Amino acid sequence: MMHDGEFLPSDSDGCTGNSSFHGLQDSERNCICDESNRCHLISIFFKKIMCLRKLKRRTRVAIIWVWLTTIFLPMALIFRFGMYADQSVTASSQDMRTVDGISTEFCEKVTIKSSNIIDAYLFPNYPDISPRLLSSNMKKNASVGVNKYEYWGFYIIKGSTVKVSSCISRYTALISYMDFYVIKGKDKLKEWESDGSCITCYTYYTNIYKKCAFFESNDLLLNISETDEYYFAFSNQVKSILTLQVNFKFNRAVYNITYAINQCIRTTSCTFNLESRSSMVAAFYVEGIDQSDITVTYSCEARLLLYISAFFLIPTVFGICASLTVICCCRNKLRTNPSSQQHRIWYTSHFLNSVDQTNEIYTDLPPSYDDVICGRV
Repeated sequence: MMHDGEFLPSDSDGCTGNSSFHGLQDSERNCICDESNRCHLISIFFKKIMCLRKLKRRTRVAIIWVWLTTIFLPMALIFRFGMYADQSVTASSQDMRTVDGISTEFCEKVTIKSSNIIDAYLFPNYPDISPRLLSSNMKKNASVGVNKYEYWGFYIIKGSTVKVSSCISRYTALISYMDFYVIKGKDKLKEWESDGSCITCYTYYTNIYKKCAFFESNDLLLNISETDEYYFAFSNQVKSILTLQVNFKFNRAVYNITYAINQCIRTTSCTFNLESRSSMVAAFYVEGIDQSDITVTYSCEARLLLYISAFFLIPTVFGICASLTVICCCRNKLRTNPSSQQHRIWYTSHFLNSVDQTNEIYTDLPPSYDDVICGRV
């Protein structure tokens, strides 16, 4: 969209005697530029920031270093303990997933720790998916109370298939059923937990009503088209405790480990060295079948030299250059120049007849050159 308007007068003429200088504020006039016009080397914006009223050069320099410290110190802490802090994920049996959130520029090493046995791999690039599928079965049982829910989550790679067979048994209720949801992504799961009526939180919904006693089951075949965390949730809305039986049959896609450049087999802790500015990616695989969920933690060992360069050396060089510029271009406020004031010149008239009679004569001297240039008159 175009707006009509007019250009503002330019202040790029520096400290000269033209009209653009006379349009500056009083705070800028206190920054007196020397006769060699060194103020032409810095922009008018920088002068507005640094040339403050009634501030000495050392105060302005101190302000520069306070700004740099205020900006770069929190930034370094955010990078180290925020963006690249230790991360933990929950993994199920036969989950295989990449280690996300690790930068090869800022991280020299990555360490993977687990509460159970895992296999860890390091790939030169993001790993390809193997054409071979890994088949497995997993059975789950749960007793779900009134207005309660139960869910199981898995990290599933695209190309996989999951068949979910479920049935329920009742104790006292004449009519028994459960709500069955398929939720993709941890954020959507949190939304669904806070609001069970959220219709945008799940990708699939149905009622589970078939009874285990009759050897019946409600079956769902799910084709995974996008790699993510998938949660299979069951909610009890009837006024009775229900027993749930679920069987998961997986044909899981896994990453091709043929091109792994380093690996740790059957371990609970593994450390990989990362090349700077490379595309290296680490991944892990949870061994075992039908075991309880485990916690996997991965941490980044920072590149100390890069942190020193980015958050100490560069700000220091910038601060030194800015300080020298302020020292050269922004001088302390000049003391009152006697030649610029109205002076009283007193003398005794030698042309009067009486020796005891004196006259006080006053005259105004013209202002100094600096006063004219910087607009003090």
